[in-house]
Amino acid sequence: MAKDFASPTLAAIAAIISVYIAFKQISKQHRNNLDAQKEQAKRETKIQIFKEISEILDLEGAAIRDVHSYCFSKKYSNMEMKAPLEHAEFHELCNRFGRAILVVVGKVESHEIINFKLFRAFRFGLQSIHHDLLKLRTEADRFKVLEEVVELANNTLMYFYDFQICMQNISYGDVFDSEVPSREPADPVVKSS
Repeated sequence: MAKDFASPTLAAIAAIISVYIAFKQISKQHRNNLDAQKEQAKRETKIQIFKEISEILDLEGAAIRDVHSYCFSKKYSNMEMKAPLEHAEFHELCNRFGRAILVVVGKVESHEIINFKLFRAFRFGLQSIHHDLLKLRTEADRFKVLEEVVELANNTLMYFYDFQICMQNISYGDVFDSEVPSREPADPVVKSS
């Protein structure tokens, strides 16, 4: 009498296939879990870096606002709305302004991996302002120097503001499913991001 091996063989094959499918599902769930943890770590890192950069922008922005306020009030201190910025004054203001820019540039440069294009564009913009500020050391027209420092400080503060908006959108946009709109200057002459 011949034994029927078909039924146990089919049962064994079904068991092997079931175990294989279970392992595949567990492997896929594990991979999805790792991906979710990775995304969560990225999000938390972005938020932490945003907070650090935001603190630096606030601190260094205050120094630049002081320079801007001083120059702005000096400019409008007379009826002609013109005043010279003497070398000694400029040197001191340039040091404060330049140092503030370089602190921000250093912090941003050390975190470009977060968003390479944005961070690099912001850094290059600030370095360009710093270059223009240093170029004023040789400017003979001290009235023009004052005008330029006011404009450079204003542009820097607007860049800080625009960068903070971009960082908020990168850090919190997907968390809150929302975006902060870009700055829309009332005066079309004023630069925008």
